Amino acid sequence: MHDLTDLGPTERLWLRAPNSADLPAILTLWQDPQVTRHIGGPREPQVVADHFERYAADPLRMATQERDGWWSLIELGTNRFVGLGSLSEKDVDGQVDIELGYFLLPAFWRKGYAGEAARRVVRFGFAQLGQPSLIAMIDPHNEASLAVARRLGMRYERAALRSDGVTRHVYRLWAPGAAHPTAPSES
Repeated sequence: MHDLTDLGPTERLWLRAPNSADLPAILTLWQDPQVTRHIGGPREPQVVADHFERYAADPLRMATQERDGWWSLIELGTNRFVGLGSLSEKDVDGQVDIELGYFLLPAFWRKGYAGEAARRVVRFGFAQLGQPSLIAMIDPHNEASLAVARRLGMRYERAALRSDGVTRHVYRLWAPGAAHPTAPSES
């Protein structure tokens, strides 16, 4: 069994808490216009650095007290930083949910890494955290992210308007055996 900070290996990745050595790659990830195109654009470097420095200093506290879990995706065999996976508490239209996130450097796109990492994070969210469901809030134009969510078995639930006025589609995956309502069809 893995703890909150080290989810261990998948077939090609190791998922572990971000550490200070990851910070340059994390900054590159959040500054890349391709990576951030569907999630609001590049982030302020100091804000990213501050957040992940705090995270690296005490990942267990960040994951438990702030309900903000992040994992660096490290390629097995090369130890290259591929991207980040996350489970973070989100308030969506007054309902608190846990959101699954997957963010990869472009060099690692279209290799199946996002789905591989997401499956491991989902398994952790259900088996170790006991979440009845997980959501993904996805820009309706982000075909790659939509494809990953659908391959995970996530189903369209509704459109949600963020506080900044941007519409996202909410996809949900229910844990095996969890009681849940039938989701509407995507329009």
